[in-house]
Amino acid sequence: MKRGGISSHLASLKEESSFKPDIDERYISPMSARIALEDLKSFSKIGRASDLARFYKTSAGEYGEGDLFLGGSVPQTRSVAKRHQNLELREVEKLFNSPFHEARLCAAIILNLQFKTAKKAHDRKTIFDFYLKQVRAERVNNWDIVDVSAPWMGVYLTEVEDPMPLLIKLSKSKSLWQRRVSIIL
Repeated sequence: MKRGGISSHLASLKEESSFKPDIDERYISPMSARIALEDLKSFSKIGRASDLARFYKTSAGEYGEGDLFLGGSVPQTRSVAKRHQNLELREVEKLFNSPFHEARLCAAIILNLQFKTAKKAHDRKTIFDFYLKQVRAERVNNWDIVDVSAPWMGVYLTEVEDPMPLLIKLSKSKSLWQRRVSIIL
């Protein structure tokens, strides 16, 4: 637009009776995992994605084998999680099922946010049980996802009469990530 063009464009919009502000319709409809994933993909950087794949040891035989990365940063992932913190658990599960590491990290952060704001013991139990389901399904499958989520989920264990059987079971798992969860919980 030419200089001064924006001002005249805005003035003409104000004159139109049908003027409506430009609102992203995605945020008016119910939140979904698809929208959260689109938000994560908006931060994609190919070079950074390949660097992250090396850092998180995703080659054959390494602990993160097969993990895919979009290339976003952790602060960007946290910002997406905060925007989508009210996702229903069935939508959070879709993020946990994503092949993208950042989507699973985002899902774990969303659970933390939901857990922190849960007022009722029943709600905290529901979130904790859902988290354990993801751990057992190997969706909490890298050190950063474990480290960001297990401390908050561990708070729930202070509400349980005897958490030791669960911790012992996780600690004896063949899964590196379940063992790590047992240490941090």
